[in-house]
Amino acid sequence: MRIKVSYIDRVGIVFDIAYIFMHHQLNIVSMEVGINVIFLETEPMSIELEQPLLRDIAQISDITAVAQIELMPHEEKAEQLKAVLDAVTDGVVAIDSHGCITQYNPAAEKIMHTSTVHVIGKPLTDIFPCCLSLVDSIQSGSKSINREIFFEQTNSHYLVSSHPIMDRYKK
Repeated sequence: MRIKVSYIDRVGIVFDIAYIFMHHQLNIVSMEVGINVIFLETEPMSIELEQPLLRDIAQISDITAVAQIELMPHEEKAEQLKAVLDAVTDGVVAIDSHGCITQYNPAAEKIMHTSTVHVIGKPLTDIFPCCLSLVDSIQSGSKSINREIFFEQTNSHYLVSSHPIMDRYKK
């Protein structure tokens, strides 16, 4: 079950909500806290358990609304990103700061003749050794536009670009 709890901010509100879960002997699987809103996910439960939980949360002082939701915010964002990447006709390969592939769209599968299941979580240079310059570009923080690479597995030339997204909090 996923719940959205809206509230007027005060000290201890998260504790009060967590206490209700503890009182009902329920585990919070995930939690996302925003401004005046908390999203909580629990294990699936029967309606007999849901209703008293929702009622008890709604009775906490300064709670303004309690509603069940379909997706947690991070799940909704992931679905939106997937929809965008699936619609793009250019191959998109995203890597993290360690050089491991985190996103790989259907166009990239088609262009590179390599399935998503074989690349996600693996170092880019293990799968595509020809892309070493892209990892360097990303690590240095510099853009690379239309750099030609040769991929031996497909005996093909590609134009690739990189656009590093830097963590503004990391130094």
